[in-house]
Amino acid sequence: MRKMITDKFILTCTAIMATVILAGCSKVNNAAATVPDTSVSETFDEGIVSTEETTTAEKSTKDGKDSTSSVENENTTAENTATETTTSGRDGTGSETEEKTNSETETTVKTPSETTTEARTEKQTETTTQAPTEKATEKPTEKPTEPETTTQAKHEHSYISNVTKEPTCTSDGVRTYSCSCGNSYTESIPANGHSFGSYTYNNDATYDADGTETATCSVCGAKDTRTASGTKLVHAHNYASAVTKEPTCTEEGVRTYTCSCGNSYTEGIPAKGHSYGEYVYNNDATTSADGTKTATCSVCGATDTVTAEGTKKALPSWYDEHPDKPLNVATGGKRDGTLEMYFTNGAAWTNTANGCWDFDYSATDITIGEYAEGWVHYGYLYR
Repeated sequence: MRKMITDKFILTCTAIMATVILAGCSKVNNAAATVPDTSVSETFDEGIVSTEETTTAEKSTKDGKDSTSSVENENTTAENTATETTTSGRDGTGSETEEKTNSETETTVKTPSETTTEARTEKQTETTTQAPTEKATEKPTEKPTEPETTTQAKHEHSYISNVTKEPTCTSDGVRTYSCSCGNSYTESIPANGHSFGSYTYNNDATYDADGTETATCSVCGAKDTRTASGTKLVHAHNYASAVTKEPTCTEEGVRTYTCSCGNSYTEGIPAKGHSYGEYVYNNDATTSADGTKTATCSVCGATDTVTAEGTKKALPSWYDEHPDKPLNVATGGKRDGTLEMYFTNGAAWTNTANGCWDFDYSATDITIGEYAEGWVHYGYLYR
């Protein structure tokens, strides 16, 4: 493409040179001048003039090539160039380019005299640096690249929001914004938090601490338990007593006092002590000391022996002298006549010897003497 444009520029410049030369000679007919004008229009349209071709044209003028034959040759060349340029435009860019070029040429083309004057003025100030025989196909100065014009309008996003993840009581949700072009972004939806109803007292307060109360989330069923301030129990003890250990005759018992709150304390129950009956004299007084008497406890069977005051004997005791002969105790028998008894009461012997005559024996007694136990008698049988 670039090469085709370059070739077009070279041909156009050549046509311009021919037009200038013909204008200077003032013998160019109207038909010949019209063809170069179209080329000039194309040159203006492109905005580029070949320095090399201008230099070559100026050189030819200075060398005196202004004869009629030369002019006619140049004119012929210009006509051919114009024809090639038009053909090239039709082949490369279509009929629209050719029509545009011709239209612009009709508007901007100058008269041959004006073109010749301007061309000569410009050529006189230029310096020839290249030989006239240099080839016209060398690459001219390239046209700067023009930035392409953006014909498509810039897209403006239009987002539609949708909740793509619902928030819960404890987790954030997600809201997604989407554009029809496919672009999208998201933002977080804060968690809803629990929706707790009223708190219900758990009836668990003690005398040492407040109780608790609990509420339930109406959405997810989660529970929240907190201290129920001011529910600590203020208790007035009410104790009930019970004997937890019975007392005995000699040991204390235990009475325990307990409150419904669990508090308790104990106290002792005094020992009952023995429950003694009547004291019985033990007949053990002597001439030197009182005797004793004994009582037995009806609860535990324990005995208590105390001194039998005033029982001290003024006389010696029978037992001191006859320890092997008990008083009021019969020994022997009626049948063989061996029955005998030492006694302090006459009736005791009488009752014992009664019926001895059935065995041909008679009963009698004698007095031994007075002792601390009283008057002592001896009873026996005889024939």
